[in-house]
Amino acid sequence: MKKIFILTLFALTLFANSDKLEYKDLYCIKLGSFTKLLNAKSAKRVVPNSYIIKKERYFVLLFSSFDDKKSANISLKKIKNRVKDAYIIPCKRKKSKIKRYVATKKRDYKTDTKDYMNEAKRFFDKGDYESALALYDKEMIMYPNNRLAALEYARTLYKLGLYKQSKKEFLKILSINPPSQVKKNIKFYIKNIDDKLMQNNFYGTLSLGISYDDNLGYNTSDPIFNYNGYDLKNDTNKTKGYYTNFNLALFHHYGDENFAWESSFYTYNEFEQEKDISGVNFLQLSSGPVQRFGRVSINVPVGITESWYEGKNENLLFFVKPVLNIRSSKSTNLRFGAKYAKTRNLLDNNKSYNTVGGDFAFNALFEKYLFGVNGGYFKDKKLQGDRLDISKKRYLVGAVLNYDFSNRVSFLTHYLYERDIYTQKDSALGYARKDKKDMLLLKIRRKIFKQHSLLLTYTYLNNTSNINSFSYKKDTYSFEYQYSF
Repeated sequence: MKKIFILTLFALTLFANSDKLEYKDLYCIKLGSFTKLLNAKSAKRVVPNSYIIKKERYFVLLFSSFDDKKSANISLKKIKNRVKDAYIIPCKRKKSKIKRYVATKKRDYKTDTKDYMNEAKRFFDKGDYESALALYDKEMIMYPNNRLAALEYARTLYKLGLYKQSKKEFLKILSINPPSQVKKNIKFYIKNIDDKLMQNNFYGTLSLGISYDDNLGYNTSDPIFNYNGYDLKNDTNKTKGYYTNFNLALFHHYGDENFAWESSFYTYNEFEQEKDISGVNFLQLSSGPVQRFGRVSINVPVGITESWYEGKNENLLFFVKPVLNIRSSKSTNLRFGAKYAKTRNLLDNNKSYNTVGGDFAFNALFEKYLFGVNGGYFKDKKLQGDRLDISKKRYLVGAVLNYDFSNRVSFLTHYLYERDIYTQKDSALGYARKDKKDMLLLKIRRKIFKQHSLLLTYTYLNNTSNINSFSYKKDTYSFEYQYSF
């Protein structure tokens, strides 16, 4: 008798526990599916009582749960005033834990009267691809094993011009090894997508301006320099003057989101107005591949630079500058660069030198402003001759801040500190030259039309040297018109 009582008690306990694990059929109102959590949270603000469920590829926004479809329909009519894309889906809940999730049952074509597939096809044939996409999306949420819906979903994305998303969906279908004809059609779509994603863009800027410089010749303010016991006079006659300048920058990008080839052309020209000589003329050409790996990209441009001074072809430079970019988040970017360059002075071979080094930059973009820091180290080594002013080490550190007052007006400030240490001593002085250079740039940009801007720039440059003949200060004021295309 005692054994029977124990077995009866155990059976009652077992049945009681199993009742807690039962599932109850419910109805939920689906307010949409979103690829990004931020978008789902934004939609949640419209219907505060809703909740977000994370799926494998997206986020689902659901509203409450109802014991019968009639109650769900009453709430759906009220929600439709705020959310147009809302509809009822079946969901289940544990009695013991109130845990909701979207059902993943297979379609029963005999009992399921809501046929999203045929309705979506009608919209697709009419060219209403957005409505078709919404219905295919509903079908895939309710019946994720419907491979035909997945295929039509990818085709609809393609028709909408969402090529990246379409390719992603097509590749998912390929991964489950569909029939050969389906596979052939998908590969045809992917080939077309790759062709459409191949970018071939030209863009650039053109600038015309006028500048005022209070020290064109970089003259020192110190009148006397003592060299080996002799007092020598420095040239302190600062040449002030206006000059016009012309800038043209052209860029070409050819490739897709993973691999591209980028080329650039840049020229800067100064035309003196108050002197009989021309100013600085600068020309640079570069080209190289860009390989992207998600948030990381590698760029290896190779180029040539040629410069003229006072109308004479002075320097010819060959360089290679590999760059590693890391986008750590949507608003921050980290860049590391290296440089090798060979500069040949066409007027004096003793001024020719090689340059090796590297730099870094970190930028953070916020709602209205951009902040960045940068630094670098470079070493110049002369190729021949006994000149003391060629071989040196350069250390750089700087910061930049850009603030957008509005869509049309922005302000930029950039500070750069440079430390130059020359490697060869002057035998008469007993020490080598060392320079400290401070540069401050302030710029205001005002957009007058979509592609047209006016720029007002002030530049302060102060070079302090232990050999005072090389110490100087200069202020430059510039006014420019810029056209972007």
